[in-house]
Amino acid sequence: MNSFRTAVSSRNRANASRRFATESCFANVISGSANPRSSFDFASVVSIAFPWGFSPHPLLSRLRDAALDRGIPVLSLYDPLLPDEINHLNFPSLSLSVVSGPAERPSEVIDLRDALSLSGEQPFNRDAHDLLLKRAVECLRDAKRRHDDLEKYYVEAMDYAAWQAALDRMKEAIGAMAAT
Repeated sequence: MNSFRTAVSSRNRANASRRFATESCFANVISGSANPRSSFDFASVVSIAFPWGFSPHPLLSRLRDAALDRGIPVLSLYDPLLPDEINHLNFPSLSLSVVSGPAERPSEVIDLRDALSLSGEQPFNRDAHDLLLKRAVECLRDAKRRHDDLEKYYVEAMDYAAWQAALDRMKEAIGAMAAT
């Protein structure tokens, strides 16, 4: 935790919270307590429902910054599709989790959908998003199929012994350059 205090005193809070998150995750893995169910069992879970297409990042980053200003450790969980955007916050010392979206048994639900909705554009945007996401998955599936087809030809033609010999020569050349 001392490294977290040092990191918080630096000017870049985003790096500090990421550093804390990384250290916490590694500490759980090293201590053997990396069970996801036990790591995220919080007494209070607050679920914030945003309208489709709205990012929870601005609200959650302000909440994170306010907690860090008060010395409260925060675990920021980022969106897997938008890795620079915060999706959820966990406050281990408060036994509190703030999630964007539905939760199994939330203590409280804050619904911002009515206050922030764009009624006419939302269905169109959601349909376009779903269509583009499905198309991206189809393209990845097609690329995998084509890769597998090509692999049938070049795997049979690969000369692994010649490749290993070339790799060994390269390692020797790099080793000789590093020694001088």
